[in-house]
Amino acid sequence: NIICEEIRAGERSGDWQEFTGTAYDNPSLNTAGIDELVSEYTPGSPALRQEVYADLLRGGVGMALPQVDEDKHIIPRQRIPLHWERFGAFDWGFNHPYCFGEFACDWDGNVILTDTLWGRQQLPDQIAEQIGKAFPLLSDYRYIVAGLDCWNEVRARGESTPTIEETMRKHGVKLQKANVSRVTGLSNVALYCQWMKTETQAERVPSFRMLDTEGNRRVLKQLQMMQLDPKKLEDALKVDADGSGKGGDDGYDMVRYGLASKPLVRLPVQKADRYDSYGRDPSIKEVGTRQWVGPEAEMEEGYSGGVGSQLPVGYGL
Repeated sequence: NIICEEIRAGERSGDWQEFTGTAYDNPSLNTAGIDELVSEYTPGSPALRQEVYADLLRGGVGMALPQVDEDKHIIPRQRIPLHWERFGAFDWGFNHPYCFGEFACDWDGNVILTDTLWGRQQLPDQIAEQIGKAFPLLSDYRYIVAGLDCWNEVRARGESTPTIEETMRKHGVKLQKANVSRVTGLSNVALYCQWMKTETQAERVPSFRMLDTEGNRRVLKQLQMMQLDPKKLEDALKVDADGSGKGGDDGYDMVRYGLASKPLVRLPVQKADRYDSYGRDPSIKEVGTRQWVGPEAEMEEGYSGGVGSQLPVGYGL
């Protein structure tokens, strides 16, 4: 890798040339065997890109989300169907920006970021008020996930200062703890953002897109700028905002939290005789990108989602 970088930088003589060969270019290897090997990797992961496709990844050079593209991931503003599931994600910040995003998910597991609220140097009650004003459907959200710092204990002995989560809940914004795993979170975001043609898959529409709003374009810029951590290539490099609140990775973290609440998974095809009346395998607790609690689940109350309101919690919502 070091020699290749020196060649690219012009630090080697003209006698040196760089060439790349992937596992698929080796005529002595069986293509079906390579496909089986590739299926064991996390799609889009640095390990797959390095070990199979021979990509040159070095800290500070490799981009964490190389497939994020304005033309593919930004779509015109449009009315989101009311029966789509809505949920939120929140990354807390005071000196560095806070970031709140509203997501909508269709029955096929495609997720759209409808808009993003940014702010800085506001207290939790002020943030909750701004969220309520910016997102009128807040009360219809299935949930709102947030970073664990919202639950940090800030109480000294004898004090009763509420946590961020407690204050925001009092003001109508109910948070739940997000899956904050950075490595699996990056892999999941990369999978959602995939659209390019591969050796085994045709070009497609990405499963995650954003409506064209000012707040979402700021998120897009951060996603495009995220780099791999030179000390841990399976993770994105942590970036803090400067003293004026510019830069940082707050938008990326917000998206990571939101998409981690609906991880993209691939399940093997089950035999038809195992399906229940809803066409689902009762032995599986996670179907596609949905969590469900089985046919014994109670009906969702107060949900005006048309046909979806007649299904048990988690079925297609």
